[in-house]
Amino acid sequence: MLKACFIVCLLQMFAQTRAEGKYSVIGPGTIHSDGKYTVAVAVHHVAEPCQIQVGLTGPSYNDSKIVELSGFEVKNVDFDLPVLERGDYNLTAEGLNCMKMFKNSTKLNYSKFHTNVRVQTDKGLYKPGDVINYRVIFLDKDLRPDKPVKEAKIYVEDGKRNRIKEIKDFDVVQGVYTGKFQISEYPVTGGWRLGVSNGGRYDHMVYFDVDKYVLPKYTVKVESTERVSVKDGDMQVIVRANYTYGKPLNAKVTLLVNLNVNRYYYRGDSETEETPKNPPTIIKTAPMIQGKSKIDLDVKEYEAFMDSKTSPSYLSIVATVEEEFTGVKINATSGSTVYPYRYSMNCISYDTCSVFQADKEADVEFQIVYVDGTHLNDTKSPVELIYTEVLNKYRVWYPDSDEENSKEADTEPVSENRTFHFRSHMNESSIAVFKVSLPDLRDYRKHAHFYKMELKYRDEQRELYSTYQYREPKNLDPSSAEENDKLKEFFQLEYKRYDDKIEINKESQFTVNSSQPLSYIVYNVVGRGNILKNDRIDLTDKPKFHNISLTPTEMWAPNFALYVYYVDEKGEYHYAEQRYYVQYTLQNQINITAPEQVKPGENVPLKIKTAPNSFVGLTAVDQSVLLLRSNNDLRPHEFDWVLSSYTTTTPHQGGYSDYPGWSSGVVTLTNADYFYNWTKPEYLSTPLSAQLDSELNNRIFTKSGVQETGVFGAAGRPAMAEADSGSGFAASSAEVQVRKDFSETWLFDNIENTNEEEFTYVAKIPDTITSWLISGFSMNPNKGLGITEDKTKVVTFQPFFISIRLPYSVKRGEVINVPALVFNYLNKDLDVEVILDNNDGEYDFMDITNEVHNDEKQVKKIVRVPAHGAAGVSFMLRPKIIGNVMLKYLAISPLAGDAIHKTMKVVPEGITQYANRAYFVNLKKESEEKTNFELELPDDVVPDSQYVEVGVMGDLLGPVLNNLDNLVRKPAGCAEQTMSKLLPNYLVMKYMQHINQLTPSLEKRLLYNIESGYQNMLNFRLKDGSFSAFGLPQYYRDEKKPINGSTWLTAYIIRSFNQLREFVNIDERVINEGLEYMVKNQAKNGSFIDKGNFYYGGSRDIISLTSTVLLAFLENKTIADQHKDVIQKGLDFVSKNIDKPKTLKDHILGTYTLHKAQHPQTEEELVKIKNLAKTEGDRMWWSESDDRPKTYYFFSNDAEITAYNLLTLLDQPSTTVDDVLPIIKWLIAQRNSYGGFSSTQDTIVGLQAIIKFAEKADYKAAKMDVEIEAKGDMPKKETLQLNEGNGVLYQTLELPAKTSNIEFTVKGAGSALVQISYQYNIFEKAPQPSFSIDTKKHDSSLSGKLLMDVCVDYIGEGDSSNMALLEISLPSGFVIDEDSLDNLKQIEGASNIEVKNSASLLVIYFDHLHKNKQKCVTIEAFKSHAVAMQKPASILLYDYYDTNKKVTSFYEVASKLCDICDGEEECSKCT
Repeated sequence: MLKACFIVCLLQMFAQTRAEGKYSVIGPGTIHSDGKYTVAVAVHHVAEPCQIQVGLTGPSYNDSKIVELSGFEVKNVDFDLPVLERGDYNLTAEGLNCMKMFKNSTKLNYSKFHTNVRVQTDKGLYKPGDVINYRVIFLDKDLRPDKPVKEAKIYVEDGKRNRIKEIKDFDVVQGVYTGKFQISEYPVTGGWRLGVSNGGRYDHMVYFDVDKYVLPKYTVKVESTERVSVKDGDMQVIVRANYTYGKPLNAKVTLLVNLNVNRYYYRGDSETEETPKNPPTIIKTAPMIQGKSKIDLDVKEYEAFMDSKTSPSYLSIVATVEEEFTGVKINATSGSTVYPYRYSMNCISYDTCSVFQADKEADVEFQIVYVDGTHLNDTKSPVELIYTEVLNKYRVWYPDSDEENSKEADTEPVSENRTFHFRSHMNESSIAVFKVSLPDLRDYRKHAHFYKMELKYRDEQRELYSTYQYREPKNLDPSSAEENDKLKEFFQLEYKRYDDKIEINKESQFTVNSSQPLSYIVYNVVGRGNILKNDRIDLTDKPKFHNISLTPTEMWAPNFALYVYYVDEKGEYHYAEQRYYVQYTLQNQINITAPEQVKPGENVPLKIKTAPNSFVGLTAVDQSVLLLRSNNDLRPHEFDWVLSSYTTTTPHQGGYSDYPGWSSGVVTLTNADYFYNWTKPEYLSTPLSAQLDSELNNRIFTKSGVQETGVFGAAGRPAMAEADSGSGFAASSAEVQVRKDFSETWLFDNIENTNEEEFTYVAKIPDTITSWLISGFSMNPNKGLGITEDKTKVVTFQPFFISIRLPYSVKRGEVINVPALVFNYLNKDLDVEVILDNNDGEYDFMDITNEVHNDEKQVKKIVRVPAHGAAGVSFMLRPKIIGNVMLKYLAISPLAGDAIHKTMKVVPEGITQYANRAYFVNLKKESEEKTNFELELPDDVVPDSQYVEVGVMGDLLGPVLNNLDNLVRKPAGCAEQTMSKLLPNYLVMKYMQHINQLTPSLEKRLLYNIESGYQNMLNFRLKDGSFSAFGLPQYYRDEKKPINGSTWLTAYIIRSFNQLREFVNIDERVINEGLEYMVKNQAKNGSFIDKGNFYYGGSRDIISLTSTVLLAFLENKTIADQHKDVIQKGLDFVSKNIDKPKTLKDHILGTYTLHKAQHPQTEEELVKIKNLAKTEGDRMWWSESDDRPKTYYFFSNDAEITAYNLLTLLDQPSTTVDDVLPIIKWLIAQRNSYGGFSSTQDTIVGLQAIIKFAEKADYKAAKMDVEIEAKGDMPKKETLQLNEGNGVLYQTLELPAKTSNIEFTVKGAGSALVQISYQYNIFEKAPQPSFSIDTKKHDSSLSGKLLMDVCVDYIGEGDSSNMALLEISLPSGFVIDEDSLDNLKQIEGASNIEVKNSASLLVIYFDHLHKNKQKCVTIEAFKSHAVAMQKPASILLYDYYDTNKKVTSFYEVASKLCDICDGEEECSKCT
């Protein structure tokens, strides 16, 4: 009776549950500001109408809507959202008249869409003087035209991150802004970038290079045998080369083949172990005929050098193609995989080779082929499969937590090492089938017990796989039969692979499978951040599967999620979800067609088809440019991720399992039952050892060999997307059309509004014989963006033409052999007269016999050119002027002719000198100030070598903000220099905070520089906590050359680290160990000693060294309190000895240190120092020497000590701004054009002093006009404006080269910096040099080889120099042999070697140079270009920290015109 009552109660409760019904409210997990938000509301098993109120709540939006549903109805509720504030938003649902008036809510993610920005440039590589063409495209979330924000700006930054152009308040046409930027003739080379700031979290950047280059005229491709065995060794390499206009060329091919080996494991730890030899380089040469060369190779010799006997290695192949006559070389690379064995052995079915069932026979199939995949066709030779028993203990620590574990540890299992052999033969498909039966393997805890598999065929036997025994799964958590049955239930949605194509506007089927009959299902399509479609499907026949037919629209692309669910009669919520990729094409299509081949200079019609009323942007670039580097062009498939980035994600719900809708990015509110794990999984709290023990010992394999995945229906994870014969050509020179337009960009044109769907656009093509690649995009207000799928190629070609090969530049006065190549693609051999016209007299012709100037204005040469071939002539020239020299060629034959005008860049001879004068302008008392500056040039300046630039900035920092990485115009590779590049970022950060000008983008950049710089500095740290100039190289073991830390350097770095702590996390251990190192180096008298290899003047003068170390302790209060005794001993030493300083720097730096310690002696010393000041006009400074001229030309030490004294004075309460104004005017005038000073220490201290003055003066922002007038041969006048908006932008103005005088007038208010920077070339050697340089050239057996000894010595004051840098410039046409650099690194005292300027400049760092102890280095270089009678090349040796100590020497290479003659006729004149 009692049991019956209990059953009745349960039935009543169940009936009540069904009567209540269920609801589901599904919405995107992300709420998008200024977007649409759709909620799908459904009820289940509800008989009466039910009103549900759905709402959105948050800090700036609160709204709700009521929807009425009944039965199994589904309805949408849409919210059109305004611009939302960032904050916490929630989706709410409330039953108004049903289901117990429920209330439910869930949090939402917030997102604000930022306009998508794309930047397009015409090229990816530019030369000095080029124009950068660019477009900025603004797109909304659906790739339609958008507008920039009001504060948007476009900027250009050079290779040193100088911001040299900034554009604001610009207008766009259908979402597109088009601009140009002119690169100067003397720019900073390297990686430039063009950025767009448009209110988003990050600026959008594109990158390109500015460098000197010569366009390649042909392309090279290399093909090689993909897979080769060293057992056989035979392989083939095919090299193909074609001119950019499609024709093949004849050339010589040089092939270099190298085996890549890994020597990581060969460190030579054993004294008896020999270091393995490096594999040899295989070198082959072969002719290339008609653009193709086949080269056969034998690589058997590499067998002895293979890293492994079981794994392949890689062959790198470099092919150099040298064009006939011109000698122009272009490289291309390829590679091959080389195997240490002959045969490839693979298991046909991995399951049969990874898992076996004990004592049960199974077929195991192996295929054996050659390594290149070729079948063997061997059915007679036996194949043997060998199984060997293996027992391995897991190398994991296990805690012995119980007695059983301890006992097991005492009885270690032992393997029987059983071996089983099986034999077979291969069939016609090279497959061998083995009948395999293996005995049982005992299961040992903490051990892996398996069989290793080896296969033997002929002379090769290899271990291939490990096979494990199949074991039935262990039931670790027994449950009831009912629960086990429940685990077998599933509800799943078909998964489609990426290649199962789903297309827009094409119906696709999506299959739902269920273990239970289905009466209905509800589905939601989620894409582009919202619910796009939903519906309920009734299934009257209650099937267990159903195909949902859906037709995706463009809004579903490029991917969408399908979320399917139902609620059963028990109130349980069953769901399945998957994400799918939709093949997407841009809705606005654009197609461009053009003639395949046209004549140079011809008007070319382009037929364009796109949506009417579109903006069309066209780009056409010489293919040769793209061979060097691809441009920043638009590509159609890069926008898939843009569309998919506008998405929705589900907020974390706090549990540890998948939440309904998580994979689709939606939230689900429902009163139906579903499983969600709120308990922390065991694997998140189980120790690693226990995890591994469980995983490895209880590995479960199914009979198919695949591990069990558990319950069906697990949701997937979201995915993140030939020429004419040529008759009719004129033979008269008067009728030959001159080709002189050799632009690298043909088109960068805009058609702002297309009236028709199809139209023709005509443009004149340049004169280059090449291929042009045309691309385009279209912007339509309705259809959005369209991009050409493929580039259209147009070839400019004529069957007879002349081609000139020129280097990037030559020096005035040098003799260059200019080759002219005549191409004849007609069907007849031609005698061609080639004429070079020099009517402008810009160069001299040279005669090979007497090497004198040729007074003729025109030189003619005859050459016979074969049909469909090429031949060349060359002309020896000596340029007379600097700049662009016009070369005018004419080639005439009886059938055809061609004329070409090309410019050759001529640069000045000599070495470049830099000068800079900065003016601090303060219109506090006057509203106008006029200043005149006369450029001071030496008497022996190289004519026409001047370059002049004026910069203006409304802040005392001047160009510092744009040159944080390059404040010193010197190499920077040691620790002190690296620290001195890092510290200005901190100083600028502090200053910009002080003046409230620290923008998020600048703050991000500065923090990145500080954080990355700190990491770099740790490379110089030694084990004892000290720092050395170049750190300790990895695996450094040279006991004869110990590396000691430097006390001065450690103090400088630790002092800097203490300052950086404000913005980055500095390891306390680094600070403390550095301080401890310094304490250990304090002498009994309180001074500090330095035993390091770092040589800097401040590290050897005892007062300066002690003062520097004390500052590292004094400037941090905590450190100062901890080391009071150390500080006091040091201060006592300084105060007692400051009256007898060795240098003025000792006196000034010692006084600054006493001031920092608030020592009473400070004021007395300041009075003494003031009496030592030097003055001139309205300027004041301090100098170590009375012999130095009282001009604005600066000396590193003077700037440093003046800055230190200025820092001391600025801290004095009685000091006013006017008191120190003469000092700041002198100090600012000493800066280089980058905003730094001559060296590193003066730059750091100088910046600190200038910033401190700026903070004290607190000048108003500049509002002024700066009128600049250049006087000389080419007068120029221009006005630059300064205001609050551009105060920290460094504006520059390039002046005519022969400017002799500059006058600038400033009108307005505030303060500003005006800087005049100029450069020129000289031949003058340094007067009274502190170093000596001797050179000795050696004869070389190789033609074009330079072998020279350079011996250097210190002959200045003192026993040794500071760190010294040797810069060796090579003669024109030569490059350094980089294989010789290893020998240079072995020179004692040489800490670092650098190669710069395309391998034409070698820089060697010396720790120091001892007086009268000569050091010699051997320089090896080879000739890369045909240049004769080169101008002298320079060698510069200087003291890094005292630029007054330097010497310049010149050397020449023996060079005759006969060295560069070409052709039998010309060279026959040489004796």
